[in-house]
Amino acid sequence: LNVSLFTLTEYVLPTLSKLELLWNRSPSIIFEDAVGIILSFYSIQLTRTYSQLILHEQATSNEQSTLSNEQSTILHEQSTILHEQSTILH
Repeated sequence: LNVSLFTLTEYVLPTLSKLELLWNRSPSIIFEDAVGIILSFYSIQLTRTYSQLILHEQATSNEQSTLSNEQSTILHEQSTILHEQSTILH
């Protein structure tokens, strides 16, 4: 698992201090809190992954738009060439 400094400070260290506080509590409460901590960690990871997917999708959309504009330019140039050819033929 790739652990960045951000993950360490934002997640791991606070989690360790929470676990210290939980140590004297009953096992069922410790288990529930541990599950909550794990779920919140995966929620953060999913949010990051989703954000990356959205950024990738936006980049792809921009590339498609650029390609579409280039195709339009090519079609316009072909039309101009056809028009010039018909003028020459007449």
